[in-house]
Amino acid sequence: MLFAGAALGVAPAAMAQTAAPTDAAAPAQDSGASNAEGGADRAGLLTQDIVVTANRREQNLQKVGISITAFSGTAIQKLGFVTSTDIVKQTPAVSFYQFSPSVSNINIRGVVQNDFADHLEPPIAVYQDDTYVGSSGGISVPIFDLERVEVLRGPQGTLFGRNATGGLIHFISAAPTDHLSGYVQGSYGRFNTYNVQGAISGPITENILGRLSFTRNQSDGPFYNTQTGKHDAGNTDNYAVRGQLLFDMGDTKIRLLGRYNRDDQHGPAYSGGVAVPGPDGLGVPVGPNQIAQFPNIVTGGTVTAPCAGCNVVGFKPSSDPYTVANPYPGYFKRSIYNGQIKLTHDFGSVTLTSVTDYLKINKFLMYNNNFSPAQFFVYGTTQRYDQVSEEVRLNGTTGNLKWVVGGFYLHMNGRYGSAVDLDLAPYVGAPPCIGVQCAPGGTVPANFQTNYRLVTNSVAAFAQGEYAINDQFSVIGGLRFTHDRKRYDYAFTDTPQIQAPFTYNPGNNPAANRPFDNVSAKAELDYKPDNTTLLYLSYTRGHKGGNWTAPVFPPIFPDQFAHKQEVLTSYEAGIKKRFLGGRGTFNASGFYYDYQNFQAFSLINIAQTITNVNAIVYGGEAELKLTPVPGLDFAINGSTIHSKVKGIVLPDGSQVTRKMPNTPRLALSGLARYEWDFAGGKLAAQASGQYKEGYYLTVLNEPVNYERKWATLDLRMSWTSPNDKFELAIYGDNVTSTQYRVWALDVSSLSLGMQVFAPPATWGVSGRMKF
Repeated sequence: MLFAGAALGVAPAAMAQTAAPTDAAAPAQDSGASNAEGGADRAGLLTQDIVVTANRREQNLQKVGISITAFSGTAIQKLGFVTSTDIVKQTPAVSFYQFSPSVSNINIRGVVQNDFADHLEPPIAVYQDDTYVGSSGGISVPIFDLERVEVLRGPQGTLFGRNATGGLIHFISAAPTDHLSGYVQGSYGRFNTYNVQGAISGPITENILGRLSFTRNQSDGPFYNTQTGKHDAGNTDNYAVRGQLLFDMGDTKIRLLGRYNRDDQHGPAYSGGVAVPGPDGLGVPVGPNQIAQFPNIVTGGTVTAPCAGCNVVGFKPSSDPYTVANPYPGYFKRSIYNGQIKLTHDFGSVTLTSVTDYLKINKFLMYNNNFSPAQFFVYGTTQRYDQVSEEVRLNGTTGNLKWVVGGFYLHMNGRYGSAVDLDLAPYVGAPPCIGVQCAPGGTVPANFQTNYRLVTNSVAAFAQGEYAINDQFSVIGGLRFTHDRKRYDYAFTDTPQIQAPFTYNPGNNPAANRPFDNVSAKAELDYKPDNTTLLYLSYTRGHKGGNWTAPVFPPIFPDQFAHKQEVLTSYEAGIKKRFLGGRGTFNASGFYYDYQNFQAFSLINIAQTITNVNAIVYGGEAELKLTPVPGLDFAINGSTIHSKVKGIVLPDGSQVTRKMPNTPRLALSGLARYEWDFAGGKLAAQASGQYKEGYYLTVLNEPVNYERKWATLDLRMSWTSPNDKFELAIYGDNVTSTQYRVWALDVSSLSLGMQVFAPPATWGVSGRMKF
């Protein structure tokens, strides 16, 4: 498990898949939210109706002309999904990898931002309870006590306009209930991984409902440290709490929500290989019997590795990617505070919704990125981030027109720092520093330090309407205007002085304070030949605002700091079909993306760069879900994606065409679950798996970062008591212990190939009791 067993759960009063959400502050329900077939009563766990809010109103998922995958809290718990990565395992054309509490990598249909800098907003928007999370450093959090999760593929520029170029993921918390209920859950598994979580919900007074949820996760992790004899690299300790109060005053409802999350991690949850720059400057792996010649970054020329298969400091990594040799792995600490006020008022034919949110993140990280006894390359970051957002919208129905209009304000204020301590000893013939006595530092130490601040103020106005021409045809149109004003202040220092102290701010460069204006648009035609079928054809355009890089290594070039905003124009056609009297669904879509000014991240030598290039992405995905007989649930998902990224500049200066990162041409996933009567209750057996063809992990498509095709298998068995009050389960994830990487960086100029492997085989037991 990527988190320390961060299990999900939902109290018994949370939304059933056949019902509307219990949150009284939700938008007015679309009249099409129920299944006209009445098939929900005959459907299974995967094929029952589920209500989504992709159009900012409640609708049956099968009646929304957007490529969506959604899971209710009940399905999440029954299927044994314990992290957000489990959810996307069964979601086509999507990958979501969390390789530290600070860094997440979300890819939808090839659209991704691989840069790990905290000040950059990803092109896949993440929402929590109707609120945008503006910092990539706040995305990777434990998920628990959920009502549902919605994954929307394709640009969502009009209604979820903030940088949702590639799509979005929306986590919706279970709401307070009007009667006393709750649950407790615990699990224990391999690597001393445990999770405890629970919730209690019910009325406080006649008009006030409350809910309190918590989770605690801890794991030693799979990494064995030969220097300490412990699993003390990449271990995690996390806890989170969420409280809600719902005030019901008739037509007016107010929900108060507060969250706190705390993370601690000892050392990085990744390992290192050995790589050397090839003729074009791209990293290639160093073989176990190869004595490599590495670039000498101090004196020029090359420096010879001290031994076969070794990096520049003479360390030869283990063939086991979960074994490291690090006397000083470092640590990570993060605290997240979040408060929200959601108000709705029903005027009859019109509903007013206001969502006010405050988010604060404090983070500190310092890792030894060499994965060896030598204190060669130590990297650290700090983040202090504050975000205030406000969205006000009106939903209404006028004749055959369903409409929504609104405004959005966002203020983000982030202060950041990054530092690198590099031991230059291997490049000047001195012995490298070994052990903890000189960490951070080295026998020939060099230090590079940046401090920077980014302030963003954004306002937007949006409107979207759906007009029913008749019972079969309807048209949808939407627009969103966004105005951003961003200010960037950056300062760099180094010791010894390779480059003079350098600053970049509005005082010495007007480009450090600039506006970004854009108009997102949507047009769609829906055709419903009957109550079980939807055909749609859509055009959407989304934007992601421009920004600046934050290099921590010299030389620094001011004209390469800024990058422009990107524009993605999507053309999509799809079908949604329910059949077998509600016991089967088939959803499929095809898309073509014209991607202008894609913000492509590259690590050129050791310098972080983002350049604007154009790309073409096209493909499709399909989802089939069946309940052929009572108790048997079956699903298979697939996607195929083709991509071309034009004008990528390699380290040697040549321009080439590349493929989008982390985007396999073919990806498949599937799940089968059978439940039958046993010992007075229900026994369920489940198997699920994934398959992906080979793909590159970065947009440069370096040989060292090519990941071969792989497949995994997960197993689960559970028994539920007759009254559904108690569940006991055993599980095994990646039972074949398939080794595959989910993230990598080419740092071959320093002899390193940084890489993150998915967890090996894990297994454990879990129990759940609700009341």
